[in-house]
Amino acid sequence: MKEETLIFYAMLCAAILLGRVPLIGPFFRVINTMVHETGHALTTLLFSGKVYKIELFSDLSGTTISSTKGKFARIIVSLIGYPFSTAMAWLMFYLLYHQQQRAVIILFTGMSLFCLIFFVRNIYGVIWLCAFIILNVAALYFLSFEIIYWIALIFSVLLLGDALASVLLLLILSIKAPRKSGDAHSLRQLTGIHEVVWSLLFAAFALWIAYDIIIKFFPKFPSLPV
Repeated sequence: MKEETLIFYAMLCAAILLGRVPLIGPFFRVINTMVHETGHALTTLLFSGKVYKIELFSDLSGTTISSTKGKFARIIVSLIGYPFSTAMAWLMFYLLYHQQQRAVIILFTGMSLFCLIFFVRNIYGVIWLCAFIILNVAALYFLSFEIIYWIALIFSVLLLGDALASVLLLLILSIKAPRKSGDAHSLRQLTGIHEVVWSLLFAAFALWIAYDIIIKFFPKFPSLPV
């Protein structure tokens, strides 16, 4: 158990470092953008709205162009992106905790297929989704159960890390340049509540989810002998 715990945290550190490697890191960090925009799209469809397109970009930004009927629906659609990413990170770690690593890869692949088939049309987005799907399918078919676990862990760590980083960046933007704060600015336009308030709510939820993941799903180091 001690060896497995050390390997887990070694892979955790490797995932964090991977996100900082030029070219490779930004490629895999688009995972969070894809999940975020999927949340907007699914919520739009839930409220019987229309999703016109999703765009994914190499700078980790993304957009979902959609329309819904009613102010309440627009508020929920704007609200859901950041919490959806952190909630999905929680689900991924829950599945990993129960040794369901194949389900993690299948979920990531399913969201990618959903975006590719129905909504993403910009060149980078299409190329990224195709490459990500091919990598995932290859992993499922050709790699061992254990290696799939580590791949799923890396993806989940990147999702959680970027979900946290994005809400903290949003908070900074909402203070320094509120009009550039994306979903928080959209929510201010819809509700009149300042961008900082929405950003703080997003950050609080993300930090709570991260804490819950660590407490529930991260392995504990064995006690040192005394």
